[in-house]
Amino acid sequence: MAFISPIRVTLFFLIIMIAAIAVTPYLKISKEGSSFNTAINISFSLADSNPETIEQRVTSVIEGACANLGQLKKISSTSRYNSGTVQLLFDRSTDLEIKKVEVNSLIRQIYPHLPPGTSYPTVVAGGNHSTDERRPLLIYNVLATDIAPTTTRQLSDILNKQLSGIKGIDKINISGSSGQQISIVFNKARCYANEIDPAVIIFKLQTSFSGSFPGISKNDDGTQYFLNIPDNNIESLATLEQLTVSLPGAPQVKLKDVATVFFEEIPTSGYFRVNGKSFLTVSVISKPGINRIKLSDTIIEQLTTFKHPQYSLSLAYNDSEFLKKELQKNVQRSAIAVSILLVLLMLSYRTISHICNLLIGLLMSLALTTVVVWTSGIEIHLYTISGLAISFGIIIDNAIVVLDNSYRQRNRKIFPALLCSNLIIICAMSLIALMGYEALTDFSLIISISLGASLLTSLFFTPALLRLFKHVEYKQPFPRKGVKLYLAYVRSVQFIAVRRKTFISLLVLLFGCPLFLLPERWEGHHWYQQLYNSTIGSDLYTYKIRHHTDKYLGGTLYQFHSKVNIENPDIEPEQTSLHLSAKLPFGSTPEQMNALLHEIEVYLSKINSINEYLTTVYSGQTGQIEIFFKNDYETTSLPIRLKEILTDYSRERGGAEWTITGIGQGYSNTSEREQTDFTLVLKGYNYNALKAQVSSLIKKLSGNMRIQHINSNAFADDPEDREQGYVLNTDPRLLSLRRTSQQEMLNELFFISNTKNSIAAINVKEDQYPVVLKEKDAENFSIYDLLHKPLQLNSNKTIRLQDFSEIKFTPLENNIYREARQYIQLVSFEYIGQYQDGQKFLDRQIKDLRNSMPLGYTIEISGEENSQDSDRYYMLLSLIVLTVFILCSILFENLRQPLVIICITPVAFIGPFLLFAFTNKFFDYGGYATLIILGSQIANPAIFIINDLNSLLRTSHQDYNRLLFKAVFKRIRIILLTTAAVCCGFVPIMLEDKQESFWSALSAGCVSGLFFVLVAVIILLPVLLYKPAKIVKHTNI
Repeated sequence: MAFISPIRVTLFFLIIMIAAIAVTPYLKISKEGSSFNTAINISFSLADSNPETIEQRVTSVIEGACANLGQLKKISSTSRYNSGTVQLLFDRSTDLEIKKVEVNSLIRQIYPHLPPGTSYPTVVAGGNHSTDERRPLLIYNVLATDIAPTTTRQLSDILNKQLSGIKGIDKINISGSSGQQISIVFNKARCYANEIDPAVIIFKLQTSFSGSFPGISKNDDGTQYFLNIPDNNIESLATLEQLTVSLPGAPQVKLKDVATVFFEEIPTSGYFRVNGKSFLTVSVISKPGINRIKLSDTIIEQLTTFKHPQYSLSLAYNDSEFLKKELQKNVQRSAIAVSILLVLLMLSYRTISHICNLLIGLLMSLALTTVVVWTSGIEIHLYTISGLAISFGIIIDNAIVVLDNSYRQRNRKIFPALLCSNLIIICAMSLIALMGYEALTDFSLIISISLGASLLTSLFFTPALLRLFKHVEYKQPFPRKGVKLYLAYVRSVQFIAVRRKTFISLLVLLFGCPLFLLPERWEGHHWYQQLYNSTIGSDLYTYKIRHHTDKYLGGTLYQFHSKVNIENPDIEPEQTSLHLSAKLPFGSTPEQMNALLHEIEVYLSKINSINEYLTTVYSGQTGQIEIFFKNDYETTSLPIRLKEILTDYSRERGGAEWTITGIGQGYSNTSEREQTDFTLVLKGYNYNALKAQVSSLIKKLSGNMRIQHINSNAFADDPEDREQGYVLNTDPRLLSLRRTSQQEMLNELFFISNTKNSIAAINVKEDQYPVVLKEKDAENFSIYDLLHKPLQLNSNKTIRLQDFSEIKFTPLENNIYREARQYIQLVSFEYIGQYQDGQKFLDRQIKDLRNSMPLGYTIEISGEENSQDSDRYYMLLSLIVLTVFILCSILFENLRQPLVIICITPVAFIGPFLLFAFTNKFFDYGGYATLIILGSQIANPAIFIINDLNSLLRTSHQDYNRLLFKAVFKRIRIILLTTAAVCCGFVPIMLEDKQESFWSALSAGCVSGLFFVLVAVIILLPVLLYKPAKIVKHTNI
């Protein structure tokens, strides 16, 4: 018995099936895949620092330390007022936990060299945002019998203990209880009367109740002991009131003599509510790369046993529900595809054994794919799930071809052609991965893996299974009707083949001649350029003839080029939801923003079809509401109607800027701002030098009266979106004449302003409370008071700021952006007039500026990369053509036959051209992927037909054209079945995902193109291969 016997092969694949079932629970399942989040974010703060100081003293130091890390792809940073972030982007294969340890080690080395007052940098792995900004996996509402200052800490300890045995939890956030603080309100007049400086009060509070390490002590035997004075713990605020705040040698003054001490709730800077209820909320955030469905189920099961006398939990939000629904949707798609295909197979073959063999082979291919995915550590997310659904039809395609050949020929001679056709598809998938969007990489990878698994199953398992069971004789379906159809088909092709030139000309006109792409003028003085300008570039052709030639000779290509909506939108699949954002003017309080959003919450609470709505107040200036709908209402008109109602509401509420997105066309009541026509990107290695280049550019642009609304901070949508604040400018000369300094003035302003920053922390009955010191009139202190009222610096010195300073409300300094160690500055403006004229003017200015720029500085128009991307996408199509030619030449050992396959490829594009030209679908990544898939898909049936033709020519001496018709007609049923199989993979996606641009465009484009694939393969291919009787030879073509 041969080593590779049918029983051994079957048992091996049975083991693969068992292994797939065993590893399925351990697959990594997430919503978008952590492989797209191979980033580490480092955040830090430095109080009272502008962006330039942050960048020079902190950001650049951290960037320099991390620049030599292995597997680092890109480093970028943002320096803001008082804070900054550095993002490190690594290769997809990088273990972020190991890199996080390396980064933390570097931070420990450089931290002593950072400026005093710099917070210890926080390192967060995964995503483009910090952990706190990631969407929670689960949100629980907490009902508490009593909310005390220690509630948050107690509940956190309880939950951490309850969930400590569950792996994959990154962080548990508890919000809704701001806790309490110790407020010390001093009377400035009493302080000066008792000669008490408020700075001394701060010093006393910081040194009297905090622990310290005075030094080291040695005993007689030489043993060293570290001395530790622990934090003082007081029993009540009465003890704090007895604190002596006078200096040594001065009359004794207690804190109660100059200040009032009391507990009060910490002022909140934001709000978070679920369904409008201000519960305590527990947000569970998962680590990247974790099976979110399994993790959420484990946490929910664990917390169902949660019992505590003071707290009770209720689940308010589950982010994994959307992922579960997507998985169920793809199972339904697969079920629909298989059901349709089974009906077609039953009508075609009328044998149960054929259907069983097909289904078992399909299951084995999926099992082998599962094992490879688990072994490779590939995550299962929305992109891979959709890729698997699409590959489903191609896997069935392979199974049908192999089964049909096994029943007919009982050999494996079809495998070289099958390998060639699948390699073309795999190459096409590889090219899709090069389109520049990282999500498409996993999409292409899962299809390639499933095709490889299908090839192995078709080569080994399917023949072995057929040999194990009794062979069923092949039944020729409808033999009499088949003869009639064959004769009708032969006559039709012969009729067209005799008129081949006319038929090909009609197809060329249907596809289109790209005369409309010719330029109006060809600049130059050569004879051929002058000839071009006198004919095609003449006024007669341009204004009277060109419109007709473009329209009638351009065909579907012209319609596609002139009407198609080409965009590159975000292809991130999202749950149906509405996002309402509000923005209030500078100086608004969180309470005002909260009241504004609460009005909307009251209305939303009356709508039963809403599943939940999450309200977040970030500050007094910004807030948002996220609205999610119940499953039964997601695809109805309710979300659109609610969006219209909210839009009408926002129009009635003046004073706030509203933005509503998520469904349909977004709305904003700031739409009076016109879209900028041009945006320039300037890069350089020296920030000051780059600012000088920007100033030079703005000066040149300002000289043109057609240019308006120049924005030197185009990272924001509008100059008004820049962070704004009050800037106090003082005259140092006048300050010195009044025998004071800027520092002395700022110290006094610190005490009389309404500060919310804590100056110390004190333990009261084992519970720690922050301490806030403020002057009794601080809450009423205003900008008018700052300028016009006397400022008392001490008991015998008073100044008035308006005498030597001025205050302005102005945009603050721009944030500083760096990428790849280069500073980046964006400048945008509007051009009044024709876009082409503005483009020509801008090209001249850029050319002049480039000539004067130092080495290492660049300027380019933002958006040029989009046109470059478009060129790259069409280059990928040409690579598909080259791949088809090379692989087919190897298979056929012929150079002419691959050219025939290439010639019929453009016919497949007619369908997508018509679809995108005459519908409202956007031609985005999905459209480009459609052309690549069709370019490979049309080659498959053509390869099998030509391979069969060559086999017949080698073994038979019949007439060439008869063998050609025999090869084509023998494959027609298989071509129809395999095309139906591929369509079955796309049709459910096309019907369901109308809101997801990428999948909708891909599925609809492929289905429309497959019809023309049939026309090209069944009609055009034999017409091109047909030979007139006078030159028929019994040799290979």
